[in-house]
Amino acid sequence: MHLVAWESVTSDLWVLQIISKGYSIPFVVPLKHLPGVPPMQREAAAQEISQLLGKRAIEPITPDQSGSVFYSRFFLVPKKMGDLRPILDLTTLNRSVAKEKFWMVTKQVHHAVPASE
Repeated sequence: MHLVAWESVTSDLWVLQIISKGYSIPFVVPLKHLPGVPPMQREAAAQEISQLLGKRAIEPITPDQSGSVFYSRFFLVPKKMGDLRPILDLTTLNRSVAKEKFWMVTKQVHHAVPASE
């Protein structure tokens, strides 16, 4: 959809491939299954998961995808007022992804400051 616009600003094949085909996270450790939500929190967890699905923060998977997707730990912690706060723990994800070094291209702006200040 936006590939033509990107082709007008870069010829970098890596960038153009990501724009046209999407990005795949380069995992450096094998994917694994994580423990589920405790039984007493399942109803609240189901509600929170429905909200995350509605926001498209997470997406459902099919059984044939179960060995090739990443699972983050999801749990609920009590708030001061008794409600439950959802936690989507991405610690393992962050440790599992290959770290690519890159230079951030920025536009530097220099401001002249009068000597009297």
